[in-house]
Amino acid sequence: MRQNLDPVWDEVIILDLDEKCNPLECSLEVKVFDKDGNGTIDGKEFDELVYRSLLLFCQARNPDLPAPSKENMQPFIKKLTKQLQPFVDKDQDMQIDKKEFIGYGTYLTTEFSKLQSELDTAHKEKQ
Repeated sequence: MRQNLDPVWDEVIILDLDEKCNPLECSLEVKVFDKDGNGTIDGKEFDELVYRSLLLFCQARNPDLPAPSKENMQPFIKKLTKQLQPFVDKDQDMQIDKKEFIGYGTYLTTEFSKLQSELDTAHKEKQ
């Protein structure tokens, strides 16, 4: 059974997984993740974004298990943030703007497609 997370986070991340956001959608999404309202996603906000993304992937893979805590996922959040920062934050200013946010959406879409393919293959093998 899927644990309910903050519905705004779910909705925004699912939008990224479903389609590449247009500039208006990206602007709205950056505002959701931009908790301090400065127009960009900083390091702490990016960690939260990565955590929420990982939760959705965990729940897609194992919908009947409880969601792992942020504390338990911290090593994975740290590793993934370090790997993604150069890919997403093109100017390396540790601030993800609207344009750079599209890169994260692209990454999520690619990774979610891989996960869906793995899950589909596993489901077919069980039949």
